[in-house]
Amino acid sequence: MRRFLQILLLLSSLSGEQSQLGCSLRGLTIDSFLQNGDILLGGVFVVHSGFIFQPPTFQELPQAVSCTGFHIRYYRDVLGLMFAIDEVNQSPDLLPNVSLGFSLVDSCMSEMRAVGGLMSLMSGAAHPVPGYDCHLQSVAAGIVGELVSALSLPIARVLGVLHYPQISHGATLSTLSNKVNFPSFFRTVPSNMFQNIAITQLVGQFGWTWVGMLIVDNDVGQQGGQVIQAGLEKSGICIAFMEKIHLSYSAEQVWRVVEVIKKSSVNVIILHSPEVHMKALLDALFDEGVTGKMFLSSASFGITPGLFSEKAWKVLNGTIGLIPNTGAMPGFERFLLNLRLSNPPSYPFIRLFWEKAFSCKWTDGDKSHPTSFVLDVNDTVICTGKEELGRNMSILLETNDLSYTYHAYLAVYAYANALHWLLKCQDATRMGHTGLVVDT
Repeated sequence: MRRFLQILLLLSSLSGEQSQLGCSLRGLTIDSFLQNGDILLGGVFVVHSGFIFQPPTFQELPQAVSCTGFHIRYYRDVLGLMFAIDEVNQSPDLLPNVSLGFSLVDSCMSEMRAVGGLMSLMSGAAHPVPGYDCHLQSVAAGIVGELVSALSLPIARVLGVLHYPQISHGATLSTLSNKVNFPSFFRTVPSNMFQNIAITQLVGQFGWTWVGMLIVDNDVGQQGGQVIQAGLEKSGICIAFMEKIHLSYSAEQVWRVVEVIKKSSVNVIILHSPEVHMKALLDALFDEGVTGKMFLSSASFGITPGLFSEKAWKVLNGTIGLIPNTGAMPGFERFLLNLRLSNPPSYPFIRLFWEKAFSCKWTDGDKSHPTSFVLDVNDTVICTGKEELGRNMSILLETNDLSYTYHAYLAVYAYANALHWLLKCQDATRMGHTGLVVDT
């Protein structure tokens, strides 16, 4: 795979030399949000919880992936990154006289958008230009993201070839710890090697010996599921079924999984999948009267109140889950309360957040997002921009459990400290014995 990517990048750069503008990827446009600084960090984050992808016809250019389901919980991770950058920029001790900025793209839970967004950040163009740097200033010093392993994996493969640093705030796949294959990958959450041990011990503690498993239908889900299965079977626990699920599944595919669960006698089901892939299945289980099951979720499955329907919550009632440990972010709630609209916007996706938070719509739509529209319904609440979060802030943004937001916050500080010591090292190298700057 590494050799393939090297050849791919080489061919891309060679083809670009034939044109002054280089070889751009046709049909792929990724919008990004830029906050300038002396040094930039790149961010590839999940903000929308889903995507729509039209299968290729091979008669015309593939249509771009469109995003659906703006989700406040995921957006909070972006705000955590911004809060950390703001703290670093105000600190007199960390990176003094140097400002951090960032450039951010939304992957929408799509591997295609995650890689396309990464290439857009690297090339500095909305239409990614492989092998070219179109930035007016230096390219980002490193990448923060992705939230889930399935999106972090392809990014890590590309960045590993370029020896370009990446710090994930949520990817737990143990394979990513292999420094031969992923030399530039780091994370602020523990590897799932530890959670697999925890799941096995937890199942044994409750005396469960007959369980089912639901895993996301991709390489990451398959690898993680096999590791969990091996640990359980080694402890004498039997696996009744291991079914795959994905948010792109058709209704027919979802119902097939429902039938497997209905026919099985297991009462305990292990979930090893990001939560967005389970939404349709949970609703279908409720519709078929499949309730009373005990779900045990891995750290990849987030219990996010704003994501699931009332039906799904009834199915999930009693779920036990693992989450990464979190820490304090003093001042973060005050930062959230100060969210404001401006022109140009100071926060990415702020208009979409406003619509979701206050259940209103902008009269002119949101021109930055293709799914918005101009209102023509008289009884729709109109956004004014003067709304305030107030007491609803902690509920909307779920500040009682910062989990992955805290780990995005840590990723920024990891970069800031590394840059701080790198600059100090350069200053020390440039100093002569008299304390004067000299050439080296």
